[in-house]
Amino acid sequence: MSYDLLVFDQANAPRELASFENWIGDLRSAAETGDPLEKPSREAFQAFYDGMTGSFPDMNGPSGEGIEDHERLTGYEFQPEYVLMDFRWSVAEDAGPVVIDFAERSGLGVYDFNGALIFTDDADLGVVEGSAPQGFLGRLFNKLFG
Repeated sequence: MSYDLLVFDQANAPRELASFENWIGDLRSAAETGDPLEKPSREAFQAFYDGMTGSFPDMNGPSGEGIEDHERLTGYEFQPEYVLMDFRWSVAEDAGPVVIDFAERSGLGVYDFNGALIFTDDADLGVVEGSAPQGFLGRLFNKLFG
């Protein structure tokens, strides 16, 4: 099992949790019929990925070659509307703040499949109302910014 987080283009995403989960579910279903992209499709995704791989190297990319700390190797899946990452649970507490930081820098939102949804372009940089603050990312966000 892995700890999965997703970053997305905030401009195209619904701002209400149930609508967002339907939207991302539809996108993920459509992605299952095709192959993932070889590289990020947007500048913001590329900037995010470039920042992330310094701390969490891509297990399938050049940043992961020769890495001795295999716990930090991360899977990245690139789709037109999002980047999905799968982290080992042993690094989940380290990964969360790094994802939030690079998402904010890159103008992307963050979704934790436990139900926490964060729009970094919100003036309050907050977890969307109705999303699960008890989810790991929600708790982490509240710890960092609450």
